[in-house]
Amino acid sequence: MPFPVSAPWPSFSPLFGDVTQAFAPFLNQQVSVTYAGNPAIEREVVSDVASFGRQIGLLTDAVLVLAHGRDEEEIKALRKVAERVAKVKDRRKADAAVEARDALDALAKVDARALDRLLRTYPAPKPRDP
Repeated sequence: MPFPVSAPWPSFSPLFGDVTQAFAPFLNQQVSVTYAGNPAIEREVVSDVASFGRQIGLLTDAVLVLAHGRDEEEIKALRKVAERVAKVKDRRKADAAVEARDALDALAKVDARALDRLLRTYPAPKPRDP
């Protein structure tokens, strides 16, 4: 069960209305969100179109492109956040690669034939949308 995180005031997003999130940092990474709009539409958008993170990332990129050459404190702060997000993503990619390599090594030690079958049947990666 997620731990609710709340403030004494509602937080409003210009695209989604009232947003409430619950986080369970030590139990799982689930985020539950309540919407002022149509929850079915919001769930479908987040699951089939773009996650909140993807939406925020696109908006951040667009704002930074439009703000090119500007040096206001808010733009500096947004650049700093974008850099920190990029570092987290890079670290997680590296962690995932190490974990995958460790899992493959462990499978090789236990069942080399299973590893061979897995590698032969593993599909080639599909190009990702930008």
